[in-house]
Amino acid sequence: RLLESRQTEEMRILRAVACCARQVLWDENEISCDHIDNMVSVTISDVIGISLIFVFALRVAAMFKVPSGRVSEKKCDNKRQLYLCLRPSWNIVFACIIKLLRTVAHLIRRDVNLIRLLTDHALPKFLLPWSVRCYKSNDPSEPRGEWIRPSGDSSPTSLTRRYILYFHGGAFCLCGPETHRDLISRLVQATGAHVFALKYRRPPEHPFPAALEDCVAAYEWLLRTADASQIVFAGDSAGGNLAVSTILACASRNLPHPAGALLLSPWVDIMDAGTSPSWVRNADVDYLPHDLTEQFARSYCGGAAPGELLSPALSDRLGSLPPLHVECGACEMLADQVAAFCARARAAGADVRCEMREDMVHNFVLFAFTGVPQCAAALRAAAAAAGCTHVVV
Repeated sequence: RLLESRQTEEMRILRAVACCARQVLWDENEISCDHIDNMVSVTISDVIGISLIFVFALRVAAMFKVPSGRVSEKKCDNKRQLYLCLRPSWNIVFACIIKLLRTVAHLIRRDVNLIRLLTDHALPKFLLPWSVRCYKSNDPSEPRGEWIRPSGDSSPTSLTRRYILYFHGGAFCLCGPETHRDLISRLVQATGAHVFALKYRRPPEHPFPAALEDCVAAYEWLLRTADASQIVFAGDSAGGNLAVSTILACASRNLPHPAGALLLSPWVDIMDAGTSPSWVRNADVDYLPHDLTEQFARSYCGGAAPGELLSPALSDRLGSLPPLHVECGACEMLADQVAAFCARARAAGADVRCEMREDMVHNFVLFAFTGVPQCAAALRAAAAAAGCTHVVV
């Protein structure tokens, strides 16, 4: 609505914000924003600047429940809102987030350093709920990463405590524990578990198997604190790939399996970058561009030959996996590969539960702050699967 009214005060403010963004971003390619009915000609910097401010404002509104946060309860009920809400169960906030992600993902220059300017921003700790505590350890023997724990739990290690070793998503190349604090905090609230979010090495600077080696080392370190039966792996998108690959790699080293794994929209077959039907079927809804996904897959492989540790969906050892709980969006690009992975693992004898959430896109749980009910349902199901339901989300 603001972009349609070039002369409004709000539009002038947003254009000023975009000018500030240009001082940071060096790409000045002029583009015509067809996604907004050609109402205004903007640069990539405009889209990025407005997106960053808007997404941050929505997070603040959702977490502090200020009046603008009530937008998340409204359904799409007019022509403009229906244009944004591509699926019937979306609310306005969720629709705006996906619209912005689609626009930026399809227009931004294919440069990992430029994309990191957008993705690699820590969610400030003061935005986290009071019921959790987030900190980094000063112990040099610990892997890189950060702990998120229940605030009231300062007791020494207990045999009944549950630990979650979390592998963040971001197509292997992007993001970090700091960018996933909101999701991990909600996981802590749902489970009461102590979560260690690993900061693994990323490509293209550190291609395969660097990230996997960091994941295995982090599990070996955590085993010095807790028994394997107390530890659950969790990961979203590329982190879901690393969770399964780490289990397979640990089995080869005779390390015990964790108690289970929570996989959120896992990218379990990186060789499938545009080949399965869901890439076409969901192209008008999901925000993942095929060419960008393929680029990240090449960066992660780094010339390594295809194998089960790169694409665990292709492994012949899926029957040996511990219990898996998988959350996937029915409208995401990876839906077919996730369904095929779950079917193969189940046929091989693994205990697999897969939830296909209606109308949801890739990694939808990241947007739980929008108030979409499928996100809360996914977190409740993941907590139940981890065997440590704590707080109703």
